[in-house]
Amino acid sequence: MNFPRETILPLPKKVAVVFDGLSGSSTEFFIYLTRQSEKVVTYGQNSLGMMDYVGMSIPTDLPYQGFKLYIPPEKSSWTDKNPIDRTGFSPEFPIKEKEELWIDFILQDLPKR
Repeated sequence: MNFPRETILPLPKKVAVVFDGLSGSSTEFFIYLTRQSEKVVTYGQNSLGMMDYVGMSIPTDLPYQGFKLYIPPEKSSWTDKNPIDRTGFSPEFPIKEKEELWIDFILQDLPKR
């Protein structure tokens, strides 16, 4: 799936996408889509390896203004050739530190990318 873009804004220059070992299915689909942008840098731990559903349903409001939850409604054809595995998606930059230190690590590292 490819999302066409009319223009690419100059800012932000880089975007950090952070995921941990509990990220699966729709999160993995989101990670997969972020690979279309050269601005995105991924950090964290390998995901669960369960990208089995895709698509977006009716948005559900989250308690943070401007954030919504989309629950994928259909099975992904991805699993026909790439079944659920034990590896998942690997971030470009794995983080070994405790999760409470991740943001500080990323804030220092992202400007280098």
